[in-house]
Amino acid sequence: MKIILIRHAQTTIEPEKYNPLWSLSDKGITGAQQLANSQLLQGMEVMYTSDQLKALHTGIIIASKLGVFVKQRADLTELTSLTNDWKADYGGFVNDIYSGVIERHGDGESLTEATQRFNQAVAEIVVMEADKQLIGIVAHGNVLALFAAQFEQRDALTIHQAITMPDIAVFDWESKTFDVQFGHYEPSN
Repeated sequence: MKIILIRHAQTTIEPEKYNPLWSLSDKGITGAQQLANSQLLQGMEVMYTSDQLKALHTGIIIASKLGVFVKQRADLTELTSLTNDWKADYGGFVNDIYSGVIERHGDGESLTEATQRFNQAVAEIVVMEADKQLIGIVAHGNVLALFAAQFEQRDALTIHQAITMPDIAVFDWESKTFDVQFGHYEPSN
């Protein structure tokens, strides 16, 4: 079984709004449409997304092009320490989280908690979709980086810094290896 891990497309940053309600920008919509044409997605049988609007919107664009169902899961959401309020210095805040200067923000999760939650979600999806060969999951930069770092020779922060919006990686569930790593997707024009 292959799992196509997808980071959502570019968003419109709206500091006055709760982060999970941010929508895709015009560039993000175009990026999701381009990603939907990727050969890597051909044959996808089902699409899962987090419940955040940007991931759902990305998933719907891709799934509608491929003719597959979209299923939402709250446990595919972003690291909650990063989504519970606006971070003017997002990059610095992310560095502080990954370096351990900050373990969690507010009532949000630690890196370990987010990794465990995301791992559990992926494992449950694999069990539920055991008859499928190609499953799509649209999620967020940090949880995807944390997941990928468990199986790559790069640390999570390095992976996070390489992931674009949108981005794609192909994970082989049986061998626990990446056929395509994050940071290597180039949209076709």
